[in-house]
Amino acid sequence: MSATESPISSSLSGPKKAAVLLVALGLEASSEMLKHLSESEIQQIVREIKSLEAVPPEVTENVLKEFSSATASGYLVAQGGTDFVRKLLSKALGPAAANKIMEYIHITLDADLDFTAVRNADPKQLSALLQNEHPQTIALILAHLKPAQAQAMLLTLPEDLRPDVAARMANLEGISPDIMRKILIVLGEKLKGVSSRGREKIGGVRAVAEMLNHMDRISSRTILDRIEQTDPDLALNIRNRMIVFEDILTIDDAGIREILQRVDKKVLALALKGTSEELQQRFFSNMSARVLEFMLEEMEYMGSVKLKDVARAQRDIIEEVRRLEEEGVLTLTKGGEDEFIG
Repeated sequence: MSATESPISSSLSGPKKAAVLLVALGLEASSEMLKHLSESEIQQIVREIKSLEAVPPEVTENVLKEFSSATASGYLVAQGGTDFVRKLLSKALGPAAANKIMEYIHITLDADLDFTAVRNADPKQLSALLQNEHPQTIALILAHLKPAQAQAMLLTLPEDLRPDVAARMANLEGISPDIMRKILIVLGEKLKGVSSRGREKIGGVRAVAEMLNHMDRISSRTILDRIEQTDPDLALNIRNRMIVFEDILTIDDAGIREILQRVDKKVLALALKGTSEELQQRFFSNMSARVLEFMLEEMEYMGSVKLKDVARAQRDIIEEVRRLEEEGVLTLTKGGEDEFIG
């Protein structure tokens, strides 16, 4: 235990301490801090704030000491609850985003569902558990998993079921809160022995696109083709959210230079081994003479490489491109029609 940490504050979880800190700081400072957190982090902290009600002054003081290494007032009383949460989110993110987060928190709290243990379960075990469930229920489970886990579980399902589940997963955002709540409550009973704590934003076209990006090219193409047969607009929407390596050609020179600053040069050299000369030149023309010399030597030194290693390197670059796009650093036109990075 640190010098500034008391037995009282040390018994609190990290999110609970963050909740106490934000409430103690008030709306103005807290809303500024929230702007630097991801939506899933905000949801986690917000759930804690909702349950705070009133916090004893000594707890608030000890948390403030731990976070700032300074003595806070012994008379500071933090008051949380739903009203504070809504005002805080509205101030930090705007009313629309605040309502969206609050709605999802209400749904998952009412259902008493948690997915940390589910994420740690073996995909085959989960598949066996859910094999007789409706595709909508399976889609809801996949939506709570990381992309790599979701694709692993999807591949354990019967081949004719995969496109239906992926399509339903993409459309989860359109399900009414009441229907989703009922599904989650039923699902909660099914998974009681498997789940513990932890929830985050689920579903949607983007989640499916990320899941398919982690699949091999043949499997992702097969699923997309099957979805296209029944819902061409949805298939196109998913394709447009998938990032393929050749999409980097649509990025301007400033964006290419940002990528060069962020990625490992050896990983980039391996990724470029499997690309067109046009895309290689886009990178080469934005390199300094020294970096270009290193890159050409590295690519020559590698000799023949396995396609799966190239695909893995390209996926690493794609992940960095996605982060840069989310940060607003670069603009990318997504969606190759045929080629996908598995």
